Amino acid sequence: MRAAWDKKAQKLVAIKIQPSDSDEGARELMLFQCLPRHPNLLRLHDVFVSGDEMSMVFDYCLLSLADVWKRAQGFLD
Repeated sequence: MRAAWDKKAQKLVAIKIQPSDSDEGARELMLFQCLPRHPNLLRLHDVFVSGDEMSMVFDYCLLSLADVWKRAQGFLD
């Protein structure tokens, strides 16, 4: 994932780039399009396809789930 500045929304976003013919990318795209909006779920904002690459634009998260788990040392509410 890469961080980028969204000029329109005036905030950081995360961009995930995958091959456009990737089965994993297609499954991830379908999953995020089916998820309901919720404040605790990552949101897919946009998708761009350019040549053989697909770029998915997500909310920017400072920490990954693995980082949160390590900090909590396995104890989460």
